[in-house]
Amino acid sequence: MRFLYVLYYGPNVKNRYSFLNKLLLGVEVANSGFISTIFFAIFALYLLWCAMKGNIKFGLRFFCFTFYPLKKEETFMNAFMVNILMFNVWSIALVHFCTISFDEYARLTQVDLIFGAQLKYMIFYKYFYQYTIFPYLLAAWAFLTFVYQMCKPITAIDIQKLAIQNVKKRAQLEIKDENEPKKLNKI
Repeated sequence: MRFLYVLYYGPNVKNRYSFLNKLLLGVEVANSGFISTIFFAIFALYLLWCAMKGNIKFGLRFFCFTFYPLKKEETFMNAFMVNILMFNVWSIALVHFCTISFDEYARLTQVDLIFGAQLKYMIFYKYFYQYTIFPYLLAAWAFLTFVYQMCKPITAIDIQKLAIQNVKKRAQLEIKDENEPKKLNKI
């Protein structure tokens, strides 16, 4: 929903209705700051889980084929390392998004110092912050993902087909085991 907010109000406008910020600050002021930290962690971990699930589901899918898919017992080490690199890239983006979304709650923290002061004035990134490119990129990416999901919905899993494939694999393994010569134990 943040991308709709960015498109409607523009990225430079302060959060007009920051319900979660106010909720976390209210819980923090009520002498139970650990509960607000737990709520913040749950929200951030939920976003992390959603991004990880999306990366595992789609792999690095481009049009008709998939680069480096993550499949159980079929993932090569190079595919695993590429996906770990992708996890690192979007985890930093998620931390940045949480810092922007909870700007009142994250004030005077190290992450606010990193994303709010140091990164904002680096030579390469200062133009991205000056022209507010990051929120527009987030909104554009969310829109493209929405269009992609509408054009190509989630594929249904054919359980009967998977069961037949599993039986065939087990049968092949049993035949392979029967064909191997048995070793005799020497005394």
